[in-house]
Amino acid sequence: MNKPTPFKIISDIVSKTIHPWEYEPDLYEWTHRGIECVARRNMTHGAWCGYVDVPREMWESFRILSVNGTDTLDDRIDVHGGVTYSDNSLDKDAFRIGFDCSHGEDYLPKISNLTRDIMYHKDERPTYRDLAFVIAECESMVDQILKITSGDVGDKP
Repeated sequence: MNKPTPFKIISDIVSKTIHPWEYEPDLYEWTHRGIECVARRNMTHGAWCGYVDVPREMWESFRILSVNGTDTLDDRIDVHGGVTYSDNSLDKDAFRIGFDCSHGEDYLPKISNLTRDIMYHKDERPTYRDLAFVIAECESMVDQILKITSGDVGDKP
């Protein structure tokens, strides 16, 4: 079964509300250039988290090809707020890395209304990072990893 494209989902959402979190799904999975990606909403505060499942052999190449042995993931991958999650204990043969959209400048739909007056000045408005944003960041992470490892997995969607 084919999933609708993420951008079709987003355009449908925008036409219904000014609050996309009210209609966005809480989980979205897709493949970019042969690498599995996951966007999952944090149900406590409502912000998105994005993950990329790097195949183990590609992950080993990525680690070896770092500029020096002391680089952190943040030194090698440019993503919103930096890499905030890494786990190699997946049931599949992959290493999951991820980021979140719950930093100081991010809007947290489930709690921001409660804390807005405390956390922000009246002229400061945090930004809601929507599903399209998370998809773009995950795909950027995949592209960065493939560039470093010369890991051409073809022209897969």
